[in-house]
Amino acid sequence: MLVLGSIKEKPLDTEFFKIEYLQLSGSEEFSIDTFRIIVCTDGEATISGEKDKVHVKSGESILVPASTGKFKIESNKAEIFIISAK
Repeated sequence: MLVLGSIKEKPLDTEFFKIEYLQLSGSEEFSIDTFRIIVCTDGEATISGEKDKVHVKSGESILVPASTGKFKIESNKAEIFIISAK
């Protein structure tokens, strides 16, 4: 499969997974029923669930398990890619 263009402009949505781009200043909440991989490509962010809070900076990534249910990403300025299974 050849993918043209930028994921920053349009999410990549395939049969098996989806990649979304998020430029964040503030916070955004997510409800999930499958895992998410959060990749911070610029800046810093805090990802918090009901029990845990993790700080990531540029070049770092984390796995958010589906059992988390809901999580929030907060940042003054960050570029984030969110990868999810379908």
